[in-house]
Amino acid sequence: MGLLIFGISLFLFPILVNRVKRAFVVRSCFKTYSALLADEPTGNLDTRTGEEILSTFEDLHQQGQTVLVVTHEEDVAQRTLRVVRLRDSRIESDAPP
Repeated sequence: MGLLIFGISLFLFPILVNRVKRAFVVRSCFKTYSALLADEPTGNLDTRTGEEILSTFEDLHQQGQTVLVVTHEEDVAQRTLRVVRLRDSRIESDAPP
């Protein structure tokens, strides 16, 4: 058990970023964590790869895994069951998308 933090440095080459992000997702499939925290999981990815990662997160959630996604992308937020919006370090809203 534990927390897997899914975040990538902006200093990595784009091709390496895609591979590292996929490796994080694959790793999350084989180990049990109390929560998976995905910080901008689709950032710097092509559409197809981003879709694969979000689909994997949905599959993990259906298996009982808690997945927390931090994003600025409205279309990514709309795929979740709950959206907590922050402004100036305060909760602005907490509701379904």
